Amino acid sequence: MINLLMVVGGVVNSEYSVSISPSDYFTSAPNGSFTTPYFESSVSGGVGPYAYQWSVSGLSTIVGEGEKVRIKTGGYNDEVGGVLSLTVTDEGNGNAELSASCNYSILFGVPR
Repeated sequence: MINLLMVVGGVVNSEYSVSISPSDYFTSAPNGSFTTPYFESSVSGGVGPYAYQWSVSGLSTIVGEGEKVRIKTGGYNDEVGGVLSLTVTDEGNGNAELSASCNYSILFGVPR
């Protein structure tokens, strides 16, 4: 494998990519509090080290930090959903940033 790096003004610039797994998450849950399985980031290429910044829309909170997180939410006969977003900063690559996102939906109290 050949890894090519480009140096611009003394800063290494290397292409990299970011993804989230699972790419989307849809489930049914009983009423009450619910925590998803882990969402894990995957970074390919770049230089590192990497900084991870997660955010979530909807009536939910993020549990964990770094390369993987969970979404915690609660509901009663309701559907809660939104977008989980991740921004990765490649600190060894001139602070190059990339983002990825995925959709999530949790249907409370009603089987799908």
